[in-house]
Amino acid sequence: MENWPSAGHLSFENVTVKYRPETDLVLKGLTFEVEPGMKIGLIGRSGAGKSTLASVLARLVEVSTGVIKIDGVDTSTVPLQVLRQ
Repeated sequence: MENWPSAGHLSFENVTVKYRPETDLVLKGLTFEVEPGMKIGLIGRSGAGKSTLASVLARLVEVSTGVIKIDGVDTSTVPLQVLRQ
């Protein structure tokens, strides 16, 4: 996946997230798009899901259902790797 991501188009399509299979959903049906070059901010009260959203983008927490795409590529198909310097 050389030269990816190139533009930075981000889309969440009906994303749901649980921290563990036996727990309740913490993100429910999240759908939105961020166009390349767009600046956004996340605001909300404690427990609203701001940190969870960041954790899902970093793939620290996996999506239960739905798809996250960056430049049209489903992020769940991108292998995780350790970067070494």
